[in-house]
Amino acid sequence: MYSSDLAVEQQIDSKTVASVTYVGNHGYHEPILNAGVNAFGFGSLPAAAPQASFAAVTQVDNSGGSNYNGAVISVARRQKLVNLQFNYMYSHAFDLVSNGGFNAFSNNLTNPENPYNVSQNYGPADYDIRHYISANYVINVPQYHRFGAITCNWTIGGTVFHSSGLRSEEHTSELQSHHD
Repeated sequence: MYSSDLAVEQQIDSKTVASVTYVGNHGYHEPILNAGVNAFGFGSLPAAAPQASFAAVTQVDNSGGSNYNGAVISVARRQKLVNLQFNYMYSHAFDLVSNGGFNAFSNNLTNPENPYNVSQNYGPADYDIRHYISANYVINVPQYHRFGAITCNWTIGGTVFHSSGLRSEEHTSELQSHHD
């Protein structure tokens, strides 16, 4: 796998920092489970059904590949009592068969459409999330003299996030019709 990243960070004022980060990777020789080699009766596939006494065959090879590109924009503000951070990520993930057909991620196809040419299955990965927004906060509870034992060294924190959905079944069908 090849990985690359580039980050640029800029201090806006004494308490605020902004950054832009690019992350990318390219996977190759990834394993793919291909149970589609049992297919028959349509297209260029064999006309006769496989011999039933041999059960199903699953081919495993290392012809898989994937690509990921993402950009993250972050702004962080650090103060004495409150720390805030906001992140936005835009990314795109492509592969031949998501998770190589091992432990299917969704109900989408995990076998190549054409078992004899898996490269035709290249498209958005099942786990492709284009937009992801998150914000987090940490509040350091100040120590009050009267309640010092109760409020000493307490912090309150949380994260809120939202993302675009995973690839839908309709999108999968749409991709398949574009390959034909």
